[in-house]
Amino acid sequence: DWGPREYRGPIWEIVTGLTLSLAGNDLFMMMHPTAVQVLKEITQTLYGSKETEPVNIDNWISAVI
Repeated sequence: DWGPREYRGPIWEIVTGLTLSLAGNDLFMMMHPTAVQVLKEITQTLYGSKETEPVNIDNWISAVI
């Protein structure tokens, strides 16, 4: 089972678009509007043009060494 059919297409486009973006692609041909919006948000976050709240990464650590 690959999960709900309506999610597979957009997720496929998001993962493919992000992979190609990190490889240096400049032009994307995408079909699903949600995939386009998510890829834009990820790209803006990576380039620093979109402000996000800082994430505390220490709160998930529970091991005592």
